[in-house]
Amino acid sequence: MISGTVYAEGADEGPWLVSDVVRTTTERGDITLTFTSLPEAGIRVKLLDKPNRTIGSVQTWQKDETGVAKVLAEGVAGDTAFVNAFEQLDPCSNCSPYTFEGTQRY
Repeated sequence: MISGTVYAEGADEGPWLVSDVVRTTTERGDITLTFTSLPEAGIRVKLLDKPNRTIGSVQTWQKDETGVAKVLAEGVAGDTAFVNAFEQLDPCSNCSPYTFEGTQRY
């Protein structure tokens, strides 16, 4: 399970909010994410490895895309450590809720 709160002054201006939870793959495979709740303004997600390089591709979810599974990275080697990074899509400062919750498979 993943959950949190994302808020940025502007989608292109605000920093990525990087999780402090390090996850590690157990075997080669895809890393997917499905949200059960999303921020009103939508969310952008990417994976970072230990040297802070992006793994796979950045994915975007609009507020109405709950239940939609997206692949963040394909064929990731086993024993790969990574963290999630989140960014608000819309620079709206009155778009609460800013919270999200979902399930990540790796």
